[in-house]
Amino acid sequence: MNPYRPLLIMFISIPAFFFPYLLALLVSKKDGIWQTWPEDRARSDLGSNDPQRLKFTPRNWRAYLYALYFSVLSAFHIGWRDLNVGTWITRMQPRE
Repeated sequence: MNPYRPLLIMFISIPAFFFPYLLALLVSKKDGIWQTWPEDRARSDLGSNDPQRLKFTPRNWRAYLYALYFSVLSAFHIGWRDLNVGTWITRMQPRE
């Protein structure tokens, strides 16, 4: 009977997902987060057909923003069968 419980779970899960994503972005081995582009994308002049690993250093602030972005998407993708806010967020991107 607590209507704010889903929001509490979501706000707790964002930092819980943040640190594994940050670790994956800062690791300098073959593992990590890879950027891939669909072959049938609308703008073929952007990106490449080969996957590229996102590489960052601890001093690069973009690594923290990417980790926060991925953690918010992961937190919103949990639960709510038909109401999926994470999919809405990914569809509002200015690029593919």
